Amino acid sequence: MLDKMDTHFGPADVGRFDFTILFEHTMLGLVPTGIIVLALPTRSSALVQARPGAALVAIQLASLILWHRAARTIVSLAAAIMSFAASSALLSIFLPITMLFDITIARSYFMRGGLAAIAALYAVIATLKLALPILEEMPKRNLLYSDEIRDNAGTEGFSGFWNRSMLIWVTRLVVKGSHQHLKVEDLPPIGQQDNPEQLYNRFTPFWDTLAAATISKSPLIRAGVRTLYREFLSSILPRLCLVGFSFARPFLMQWTASAVVRFCSLKRSLIGATILIFWWLVGKPLSFLNWCMQRARTVWNEKIQSRVVSTSNVLAQLKNIKAMGLNTAISKFLQEKPLSETGTPFFQPEREFGTDINLTDAFGNTIAPVAVFAGARFWTRAADPMAVPEILATYAIVLIVSLLMSELFRSIVIIHGGLGTGKSALLSAILDTVDSKSHNPRQLIGAFPFIESLYDDVIEACNLTKDLDDLTDGDQTMTGSNGCNLSGGQKQRIGLARALFSRCSIIILDDLPCSLDETTATRIIQRLLGPKGPLRS
Repeated sequence: MLDKMDTHFGPADVGRFDFTILFEHTMLGLVPTGIIVLALPTRSSALVQARPGAALVAIQLASLILWHRAARTIVSLAAAIMSFAASSALLSIFLPITMLFDITIARSYFMRGGLAAIAALYAVIATLKLALPILEEMPKRNLLYSDEIRDNAGTEGFSGFWNRSMLIWVTRLVVKGSHQHLKVEDLPPIGQQDNPEQLYNRFTPFWDTLAAATISKSPLIRAGVRTLYREFLSSILPRLCLVGFSFARPFLMQWTASAVVRFCSLKRSLIGATILIFWWLVGKPLSFLNWCMQRARTVWNEKIQSRVVSTSNVLAQLKNIKAMGLNTAISKFLQEKPLSETGTPFFQPEREFGTDINLTDAFGNTIAPVAVFAGARFWTRAADPMAVPEILATYAIVLIVSLLMSELFRSIVIIHGGLGTGKSALLSAILDTVDSKSHNPRQLIGAFPFIESLYDDVIEACNLTKDLDDLTDGDQTMTGSNGCNLSGGQKQRIGLARALFSRCSIIILDDLPCSLDETTATRIIQRLLGPKGPLRS
């Protein structure tokens, strides 16, 4: 039965950790239900055509009958009648909130004698209010008669309130994207509520009215708010809950400290209050999924950084790239960079295996300098020590040459840099000669046997066909001392032809586009490095 304290508003009940029945019926029964009833006209047209929630109606009718027979407060019967009247408005946000209130009221009834039947009914009501939103979240695509709407509504259009608010409908797309590349066909169609044509039709009347008014300030913002007022209002309740829970934390801490010392019976209730107050922390990045996403973002950022660095290097060497005729190849290389980013998987187990291989391979490269310096120190006499700069320079030359020589067969290595950086000196060191006069452009084939097919291919690759046709004696023309009768570009191309005709396994070219115009240099490089070019065969 009800205590004398339950007839007072309270809200706290003296002697127990509970609200008074009058406070619960007023604030947890009449107020939320009254708000829904006042908002009922906005949903009347949809509710008239909807099927009634018969199970919830029956249980609340039984609760109304029992309250009519039992001892009650001055608002008990009114609260039961209001709940019964508003039960047809099964709003997704109304049912979960009132479910929490019903659990609180049912707990209060169980703590009082003679109200066990009503308490059991409230427990059943709370269970139904939990089940009905879950059923509302299930998609009802098959209930639509229009095939066009069914196909164009999309997954979000058939999702319930909580499914859309918590972005549960995106989970399947995220899981699919973590295992394979997403295509345009994999994206769900946009919902009818977000259709650009419908939004435009809703936005146009407000915009025309506000734009025509000369005294209207910020017409675009006001028209947007009027068009999407529901979306703006939907964010108010979560923010109010966040503010309320934030202010409730000090009181929770105070009650928890008091319960540890005195009120041992309140511990279970405080556990529920703690869950209710701190439930918003679920959205914080404290989960295992966020840890996995951090790893994925790290891999993703590495790919982005690699693309940015490559683009920066290309821009810095743009002049050299154009001179080498590598515009198409570099452009294709940069275009493939974003594709490699989208192809980066979230989880890469093969990286562990690749790391082991790289560590094993890098061990030899790491221990080699140590062995070289130790040997140099051991074998060098104390009277004639080797200075550190000399050691570093020697090792650098050996390392650079080793890297160049260790490239795969038929590969192309390009060394580029500013003036005076040692490109020609490096090539001279590789050739072990600095005598540039030994290259006589007058002798194309030199001591090598004449092969007509190879000769024709080399002449074509070096773009010498037109030059030989313009000469009176063709390839039998006397070029003069050190090719004095030839232009700089002709000397360069004849020297290149001699190198190609020699069919050496390694060909070193220093500043190939020198003395050549851009068109000729591009044509020669494309012919040399093409799929069937002399440097590829």
